[in-house]
Amino acid sequence: MPVRAGIDFLGAWLIDFAAEHPELQLDISLSNSNKHLIKDEIDLAFRVGPLIDSSAIALQLWDIPYVVCAHHSYVEKHGLSEGPITTDKLESLPAVITRPATQWKFFDNEQNELTITPHQGLIVDDLGLAYHAAMTGQYIAMLPSSMVQDEKMVVLPIESLQPRKRDMYAYYLGRRHAQSQIKHIVNYIRERYQQSLPTSRS
Repeated sequence: MPVRAGIDFLGAWLIDFAAEHPELQLDISLSNSNKHLIKDEIDLAFRVGPLIDSSAIALQLWDIPYVVCAHHSYVEKHGLSEGPITTDKLESLPAVITRPATQWKFFDNEQNELTITPHQGLIVDDLGLAYHAAMTGQYIAMLPSSMVQDEKMVVLPIESLQPRKRDMYAYYLGRRHAQSQIKHIVNYIRERYQQSLPTSRS
C-alpha cells in the first residue's frame, strides 16, 4: 500500500481486521512503487490508479479529490492572488513533485483530460513530504484536498481546469481459494473508510 495511506489509516485498519481474525497472518509492506503481484508474491494490494497489472482484479474503493495549493507567502511572492492561474504560468512555477505522478492531470469544462508538466523544483516520493515542502513557502503542490487543512495553505484555481480526482483501488489475482477472504477484507476497509468520513459527507 502507499506509504502515506498505510501510515495514516490503511495499515491500522488491516491490523484491526487481523485482531478480529486470529487465523489471518499479515505481512504488510508500504511502498510508493507499484509492485507486481506475481513476481513480488502479493495477495492483495492497495494502490492509487492507474494500475499497471492488467491481469489483476481491481475494485474501486473511493476517489481522492486533489487541489493545487501553496503557502500564502508563496502566493504573495509569485503574485498568484489576482485570479485563476494560466497553464503557462503554472508550468513555470517551482513545484514539488510526488512520484510516481511526475505530471499533473486536469479536466477542462468539457471533461477533456489535460496533462501539465510542472517545473520540478523538488521531487519526493511521499505526500507528507510534499506537504511539508509546500509549507516552507518554496513550492507549489498538487495534493489530496483532505491534507490541506492549515489556514496558511491557499487552494489555487487554475484557469478553466479542475484537478483530476484519483482513485484508490484494491487489486488482486483471481485465485479462487483466496477471493472470498480478500473480498471480506476489502468490504471491511470500505466500511472503515465510510466511518472515517465527516457526518456531513457520509
